[in-house]
Amino acid sequence: MIERADRTGWVVERNVVDEVDAYSNSVAGIDIEAVRSSGGTGPNEVLAAQGSPFTFTSCSVGFPMRSRTTIPDDRIIAAAVTAAPQGSRWCEIDLRPGSLIVYGPATEHTAVNLPGLQFNFTITTVEQLAETADLLGLPVVMPPDGQAHELSTTDRTQRLAPALTSFAEAAGRSDSSMIRLADDVMRALASALGERGRLRRVGGGPAVDSRHIVHQCIDYADSTQRIPSISELCLVAHVSERRLREAFVREFDQPPSRYFRNWALEAAHRRLRDGDPAVHSVTEIAADIGFDHLGRFAGNYRALYDEPPSTTLQTSRPFVS
Repeated sequence: MIERADRTGWVVERNVVDEVDAYSNSVAGIDIEAVRSSGGTGPNEVLAAQGSPFTFTSCSVGFPMRSRTTIPDDRIIAAAVTAAPQGSRWCEIDLRPGSLIVYGPATEHTAVNLPGLQFNFTITTVEQLAETADLLGLPVVMPPDGQAHELSTTDRTQRLAPALTSFAEAAGRSDSSMIRLADDVMRALASALGERGRLRRVGGGPAVDSRHIVHQCIDYADSTQRIPSISELCLVAHVSERRLREAFVREFDQPPSRYFRNWALEAAHRRLRDGDPAVHSVTEIAADIGFDHLGRFAGNYRALYDEPPSTTLQTSRPFVS
């Protein structure tokens, strides 16, 4: 990791990470929860910059993940996809190179990120974007709360992706052009949102409900710290088993049983990595999370992390507060 604060007024970090926790922590300006969905071919490369008038992240994905987050109530996110392998999807948007997506405040975001996906995104406040629009004399209409929109292709919207790319390049060098290029990003975003008919809403009706269902279920699993049963999840989300399955397949391309198996393997990996082999055992950790078949757990764990759980525990780095 490289971290520096210099005369640009920005703090820049470059991270090469091979675990979802490290990826989540390296993204600037937002809380993301991710679960590795299978073994990957390489690490994630993340460049993050924090300053004014926005925070910025550029990412190249090396291992497959399912992730989710909720946009803060006073923030707007604009993202540009530069490379997109088939099957990558955010919310119900099938990503392609050149996709431009804007998220309104309080939007529930879900993602299927596959190796080879590359993207840039910026997070700014509603107030900051409104001020920029006023300076430009544009009647910008903010994306409504809880909604994701894909920008249509016009001369004005197509200025946003190059502005984000130029900023990423300057951030990588951490040079003084970041100040000017940050203004260019804000102007490009305000200009794109000031154009009539620039947005195509995605996520209406069932799609919004699906994101809400999966968020409720993941929150419940996080609170209990064990694998939830399908019947528990149906009660938590107030849906039928069929609707529960539809929601997870729609958002993550996998049924809830598979998602939470990977979620639990991720939780086991963290505990094994941070555990003390003199105090903890693989059997104890696996049982505590809810795995009732140690052999099956060990096989799935090895397939995901390319080593048996006992090796992770024996080479652990016990957490010290």
